[in-house]
Amino acid sequence: MNINSQKKALYVEGLADHPQCMSSANLDDHADRNIPWHYHPEYQLMLSNRETNIFIVGNDIISYKGSQIFLIPPNLPHAFKDIDTYHRDSPEEHSSVIVYFRKEAFDKFLSEFPEMFVIQKFLIKAERVIRINGPTKKIIEKKLWQLPDMGDVQRILAIVEILDILSKSDDLNTIISESYVKHLGILNSNERIQNVHQHILENLHNSISLEKIASVAHMSRTGFCRYFKSVTGKTFSTYVNEIRINHACKLLIEGKSNIAQIGYDCGFHQPSYFNRIFKAFTHKTPLEFLTEFHELVVDKDHLSDSHFRKNVDSIHQTSRK
Repeated sequence: MNINSQKKALYVEGLADHPQCMSSANLDDHADRNIPWHYHPEYQLMLSNRETNIFIVGNDIISYKGSQIFLIPPNLPHAFKDIDTYHRDSPEEHSSVIVYFRKEAFDKFLSEFPEMFVIQKFLIKAERVIRINGPTKKIIEKKLWQLPDMGDVQRILAIVEILDILSKSDDLNTIISESYVKHLGILNSNERIQNVHQHILENLHNSISLEKIASVAHMSRTGFCRYFKSVTGKTFSTYVNEIRINHACKLLIEGKSNIAQIGYDCGFHQPSYFNRIFKAFTHKTPLEFLTEFHELVVDKDHLSDSHFRKNVDSIHQTSRK
């Protein structure tokens, strides 16, 4: 395994095509700066050391100052925006350490030792983003900074040690709601719902009829409506609007289009209808949502170490018809 040490942020990856191999490494100095929405099959243990940053994950927007450590579970959409880029033309470089690993890569190793069961149990339960705090944060931060200078075997053992410490720590708090995790669980485990979800994403700007979506699911219209409600707990129209409003929130944060265009791109061809549905799910208008976000960015010097949360949880909890 090669380690490229030219940059500042370490990646330790569980290799998808070599599951028996637990880690490799390369480096990048922009690891947590303005990363667009994405997800991946690996766990991500991240030490971010920026002056001020915004972590957008699931249905939450979290701002923080200074070093923070997060454990992000597989297949959870997330993004980063560096607030400092709004305030100076050439942001200073800040070091970060990001560790990617696949649970499967450790399973065979961990299963050989009963003492490792606590780590396996911890990873199974780590379905939500975990923020590491207090004394545990100081311990883990020190160990993460040591990873780039370690050999392959040392690095693997160090990651196991880190996971062991986390599995026994009380200095952890979770981010994002159980309802969002449940939504992801359904999406990741149900192929028919996956196909429906993918069709919605590919047609966000278009009208999606029940007849068409029922054909995607290979069901009759009536059968599909019953099935979809029983699996998701929501009507199809509510589910579609949730996805559209969630996507609209992301586009508003990215700031590449105006509100009317974002509404249109998300399938709301009438601004008044967009405003009404947006407020029904988020309890604020698109303009109010955007204003709050801009106030957070502009007022970065007043951010406390306890993170600010703009909860958009109602996007995923609402099940109104």
